[in-house]
Amino acid sequence: MAQFRAEIRGQRGEASRLGSAKSGIKATVNGWNSGVRVEAQTSASGDDFFYIYATSGSNGYHSESIGVVIRDETGKVTFIPKG
Repeated sequence: MAQFRAEIRGQRGEASRLGSAKSGIKATVNGWNSGVRVEAQTSASGDDFFYIYATSGSNGYHSESIGVVIRDETGKVTFIPKG
């Protein structure tokens, strides 16, 4: 059974991909000069972490971490900005 599922839709229709707790999953969406990348991983305790990066899009190679999405101790899904 898959731990992660990614979906994308564009000019050529929809596609989806699965990732396990071992493999994780990575998704990148780019414009010409900016974009985002999300990398999902599972911790040893089984919690999911979604690391979010701002990128320089299709025209560059720069990537900067901007934060992480986690489920906090109360069970609420929370974005924690890098700081």
